[in-house]
Amino acid sequence: MLIMGIPNVGKSTLMNALLKRRVAAVGDEPAVTKSQMCIDLGPTMSITDTPGLMWPKITHDSDGFMLAASHAIGRNAVIDSEVATFLADLLLQRYPAALGARYGFATTGMDGIGVLEAVARKRGCIVKGRRGGELDLEKAAMVSLGACAPVATKTQKAAAPQRLLWPAPPDRPRFEFETVLQSAADIAPESESDRWQRALQGRPAANDAPVINKPTAIASRDGRTYVAEPAVKAITVFDASRRKLFRFGLREPNDLKRPQALAIDGGGKVCVLDSPAAQGHGVRCHWPVPSARSTSVPDSRTRSAWR
Repeated sequence: MLIMGIPNVGKSTLMNALLKRRVAAVGDEPAVTKSQMCIDLGPTMSITDTPGLMWPKITHDSDGFMLAASHAIGRNAVIDSEVATFLADLLLQRYPAALGARYGFATTGMDGIGVLEAVARKRGCIVKGRRGGELDLEKAAMVSLGACAPVATKTQKAAAPQRLLWPAPPDRPRFEFETVLQSAADIAPESESDRWQRALQGRPAANDAPVINKPTAIASRDGRTYVAEPAVKAITVFDASRRKLFRFGLREPNDLKRPQALAIDGGGKVCVLDSPAAQGHGVRCHWPVPSARSTSVPDSRTRSAWR
């Protein structure tokens, strides 16, 4: 079985779907598949994915513009503004209401160039360093050509947040993105009442500056996320249940030298591979006790034992 077609129409995606696993690279651009890929399905059957094929000559300019607008032709072979103008004229003729709803402006009396200018104003495509706010039509063209998917409203995003999974379908996902943890503000987000209370009490806001510096390991249990950071010679802890961020391993005699790996046992004991350490290579086990004085990055007291 041979899968053939013009570039960027989903040949490799179809192959992955048929095999129910990711065997071919995919992407929203032409020429991702560089060579044929053959997979044996049995003694007498195989499936082959092929690079995209194009006609030796495109006679009509409109055909070339259509192929470029659908991303079947690479951007290096076309001028974005010309393709975007052609596409805008076509959409004005066939789908004027949908075009206006997509970008949020009235299309009455417009031509293709007028649509690009309206997109530039709507999306803030302005040439930097130019007086008078000259519109950047090349950037507006890229916005127009890349705007193939519908944009969800804020209400739709809140009602149905997009799940980020790896690996992507058709493979069976093994990881799901949950959140970003990089500062005290991430672990202790403020509500409106929290901000008023903090202002009345004169307390400083949680620092939103990133605290992670070249991490080497991460482990999580019971609402706590531990990050090993050799650059600061400590373990940074994001404690979601207590909304605190702290570090341990900074104070003698339980100070860390170069934490490389982490593990947590069933009792919550954190074992850190510290190498090299003053006492030699080994694993140090910590029972971190978080400080209650601050939500920034205080030291915590630790009890440790070497193994």
